Amino acid sequence: MDNKYKWLEFYDYSSKVKLTAIYDENNRIIEWYFDIAREIGKDNGIPYEDDLYLDVVVTSTGEVILLDEDEFKEAYKKREMTIKEYEAAYKEAEQLMNKLKNNKDNLKKYTDEYLNKMLIR
Repeated sequence: MDNKYKWLEFYDYSSKVKLTAIYDENNRIIEWYFDIAREIGKDNGIPYEDDLYLDVVVTSTGEVILLDEDEFKEAYKKREMTIKEYEAAYKEAEQLMNKLKNNKDNLKKYTDEYLNKMLIR
């Protein structure tokens, strides 16, 4: 990314999804990037994710895209995850993509609110 871009990360400890909202130097959204994780948690108060390679992106125009399927499948072939984790990650991604379709405005409103809070400080 470029200088002066802003990255906001949202960790949902009750799910397997981490959201990164990426804004340009003029505070315009570039994309929303969702990591599908094995686990999301905190270690000594510091958030972390155990990434499962599969990602979902929502572009600034609202297009929803599944990314890194090749890396995800390769990791499964290398036995870096179980069949249960593999199937759960695909299910999580599918549910997320369905939820995000035609929902760009709500997503933008949500992340813009936190961007504005960050900029006020």
